[in-house]
Amino acid sequence: MSIANGRYWITFNGEIYNFRELRQTLISQGEKFHSQTDTEVILKLYAKFGSDCVNQLRGMFAFAIWDNLEKTAFIARDPLGIKPLYYWQSGQTLLFASELRTILASGLPSVTINPQGIYGYLISGSVPEPDTLIQDIYCLEAGHLLQWKAGEAIKNKYWQIQFVPQAIPKIEAIESVRKALIDSINYHFVSDVPVGVFLSGGIDSTALVALARQTKLGELHTYSIAFEEAQWNEGAIAQKIAHKFNTNHTEYKITSQICRELLGKFVEAIDQPSIDGFNTFCVSKIARENGAKVVLSGLGGDELFGGYSSFQQVPKMVKWGQRNPPTHISLTPWYRRWSLVILQQWLNKIGVSAVSSGR
Repeated sequence: MSIANGRYWITFNGEIYNFRELRQTLISQGEKFHSQTDTEVILKLYAKFGSDCVNQLRGMFAFAIWDNLEKTAFIARDPLGIKPLYYWQSGQTLLFASELRTILASGLPSVTINPQGIYGYLISGSVPEPDTLIQDIYCLEAGHLLQWKAGEAIKNKYWQIQFVPQAIPKIEAIESVRKALIDSINYHFVSDVPVGVFLSGGIDSTALVALARQTKLGELHTYSIAFEEAQWNEGAIAQKIAHKFNTNHTEYKITSQICRELLGKFVEAIDQPSIDGFNTFCVSKIARENGAKVVLSGLGGDELFGGYSSFQQVPKMVKWGQRNPPTHISLTPWYRRWSLVILQQWLNKIGVSAVSSGR
């Protein structure tokens, strides 16, 4: 999309939840709009405020704006990095895309494995930003923007979460969190198509369904995966929750045979290898087959609220790490096997020989 005079051009991936409020404010200031889209709102904000426009956006986004007068490119990624954004530059050329494979498909970068990216993946299960598995291709970090002109790129951080200790009464803290969650859910349910919820049976997704039911009347779709193995299966819990909140529930049972059949499709779909995400891929598949296009997920809830005991140990681990030098990290056999299987299949996909499992 371009602005009326053709100076600014934008390509945008994401959704701005507060675009209607921003649009109304701009109209009150004399701006004219030719569409009902959040894309045009970003364009108008950039024309008016420049790079500071990102501080007014609430949502998930990765976008690039070309200034045809100044011959500059401006790319930005949302504060939490929900939407991906990759880039590669060489001389007077800048490539950017929402997917690593798109940049590789241009044929311009050489496909050279990045050892730092491999190392980060093997010890953490995903490739830490700003590295990727390909040398010289970078991921623009969450909450960052990049301004490019004539081969020169300047990257800046525009947002950083701040945790300031405060003494808050318990009842006030509960109400504050509840209000924030309901506010977030209300914004996420603003969509042109029906919105569903991934329901695992854990506290995070259950809270989403419960609060969504408070704010959304009528049909609510939920989706979950189940397993044959009792120790891993939360399907029965998810079904009880779905019944409690009267949702239209769809369950997808995963077996070892189904896993083998879907693993290749999972690797083909992901942009970079990750030891997590296979379950999300499976439940997304069943949601898509049932006609869903927008689904809410509780991902991130356990990290924020200490849902797993391992997250509750993080402060202790940080203190321990400050007192003791780094030591060798010993990976569990399961972790090692799974991470290498995903990595080797991904490398095969892009035409690079598989790595040795002995290192």
